[in-house]
Amino acid sequence: PEVQALIGAFRRYVERESLYRAVADSASDAIITVSRDGIVTSWNPAAERIFGYSAGEIIGRPALELAPPEMRKDYQALARKVEREGDAANAEMTLITKDGRRFQAHRSISLIRSPEGEPIGRASIVRDITAQRRADQLFEAAVESAPAAVILVNADGEIVLANHETRAMFGY
Repeated sequence: PEVQALIGAFRRYVERESLYRAVADSASDAIITVSRDGIVTSWNPAAERIFGYSAGEIIGRPALELAPPEMRKDYQALARKVEREGDAANAEMTLITKDGRRFQAHRSISLIRSPEGEPIGRASIVRDITAQRRADQLFEAAVESAPAAVILVNADGEIVLANHETRAMFGY
């Protein structure tokens, strides 16, 4: 009976791990894990597509290589905050691909804990939002250049965008 219980537990573990791997492999966002000292430990296919590095090229290297040099201290501070507070953090940031291209990303970072509750690393989910930011800028430029006053409000009735004509008409 003990052997059967161990075999059953092992099968459940393998099934659960296979499910997690399937989810990560099919995700459209990059899913990256790093050790506590910032070394990449896993890299899904979306990360390969977004950043241009194969898993074999990046696993074992510092995750900070994905950040612009002038922003690395800020990124390290965010990682320390996640470690210190234990909460997930979300941020928009600039990251770098293998070929040196910079892109705008939304990054969600969370702490990975051992079964005993000890911090052992961090997980990041990264989405390339470059196209969305460009679309936002084009939209804002179109609103700003409209020949009539334009005011956009959110669902709460708060003004979120007003063009030059609106500001000139109302004096602020």
